[in-house]
Amino acid sequence: MTLSLKDDWDSPLKFDNKKNGFYFTDPVWRPPSIKLSQGELLSFFIAERMLRRLSDATEVKLVRGALRSLAALPP
Repeated sequence: MTLSLKDDWDSPLKFDNKKNGFYFTDPVWRPPSIKLSQGELLSFFIAERMLRRLSDATEVKLVRGALRSLAALPP
């Protein structure tokens, strides 16, 4: 399942033809919060600990980046 900021979360996105990219028209807009159960949160931290012990393979770096992004989301 792929989420679209524009379609699924009604985000204020516009396309800039000069820069060939999207930008937010409302600088204070944020995506909705993510709700996790206790089990999901525990799994998140277990996965993060396991990744610390793995190699620096490209896939591991991608997962580490995704976990950092999730951890940075507001509660």
